[in-house]
Amino acid sequence: MHPIKKLLSKKDVNIIGMMSGTSLDGLDLSYCRISHNATRHGVKIIKTGYFRFDPVLKRNLQALVSEGRFTKSFIKQADDDLGQFYAASVKRFMKKFGIRPVDMLGCHGQTILHLDKRLSKSKTGRSATWQIGSSSRLASITGLPVVSDFRSADVALGGSGAPLTPLCHYHLFGQDDRNIAVLNIGGITNLTFLPEKSGRKKIRASDCGPGNMLVDQLTKMLFGRDYDKGGRIASTGVISKRLLGSLKRRTWFTGPHPKSLGREQFGADEAMRIIERGRRYGISNRDIITTVSELTVISVLNYIENLPAVDKLIVCGGGASNNYFMTRLSNLIPRCAVISSEEAGLDPDYVEAACFALLAALWVFGEPANLQAVTGASKQTLLGRLTLP
Repeated sequence: MHPIKKLLSKKDVNIIGMMSGTSLDGLDLSYCRISHNATRHGVKIIKTGYFRFDPVLKRNLQALVSEGRFTKSFIKQADDDLGQFYAASVKRFMKKFGIRPVDMLGCHGQTILHLDKRLSKSKTGRSATWQIGSSSRLASITGLPVVSDFRSADVALGGSGAPLTPLCHYHLFGQDDRNIAVLNIGGITNLTFLPEKSGRKKIRASDCGPGNMLVDQLTKMLFGRDYDKGGRIASTGVISKRLLGSLKRRTWFTGPHPKSLGREQFGADEAMRIIERGRRYGISNRDIITTVSELTVISVLNYIENLPAVDKLIVCGGGASNNYFMTRLSNLIPRCAVISSEEAGLDPDYVEAACFALLAALWVFGEPANLQAVTGASKQTLLGRLTLP
């Protein structure tokens, strides 16, 4: 039987989901068993793992996401090197935990460009997205089929290509008896609203604002640390109303939802602008971290305020370990239980990798995975491109 026919005949698939996000620190892996159901698919996360980028690869990726100009050969070399790293990480992961069977890999890739036409000043009037990490190299080295390039089909249909995880949140966290919101605090924050007693057509979702990306960069610049562990710095500072007010006037904040955001809004240039403004305002380094952490929280509230009452907010991503974020969200959202996804049975650090395993499974099941009301695409479509070994 042709390998594609064999793959498409499956109703239960074992997939390793792969995610390297805007934090540019490494690769998250989630080995999942996904069972096809008529309404919500069953998703069981069996094993998880994390592999840190080596210094040279990390430095090259950081250079690529900056505003500099690079030769075609440099970009292609980074694409191949990242594919090689992905493949080596998958093989180490499988060997370490004795993982088998594996039907395929669902790989997001590393975003080096993302522009939402609703926010950017694109001359073409179109959104643009670009992820690297050679799927051909990944498939050939691991010997496994790979579904990747999940965003391009949505962009080709006039969508923004993001966020893509809302339908996954529906399968992972949806409940029939209450309004659930799922908040991912990665480099960017994105929120999915899952109304009670409703299907996928009623799902609402949007990126909200900066997650860890901006705070991490500022913590590195101002304190020489990779990130504000547990939100300890933010928890001991004071919010500058003047600085916060100026940041809330940014186009990304004032623009309508849904929207998709990225390093283009919250990169190193923005971090430097915040530091310079903080200096002019006479704000301490600690208070800058507190104020920008508050910006993350306020940007989430800016979206939630336009939704029906949320009964439970489930937080995933690295930000679920930030006590400042969790405490402020609990204090500012009335009559809402704010919990980590860990309390719902899913490790917050690996939910997004599991989502890309699920997106690969939806490709196998032949189910469209984009939501027109979220991305702005002209129609629903299958997401992803298959690469065979």
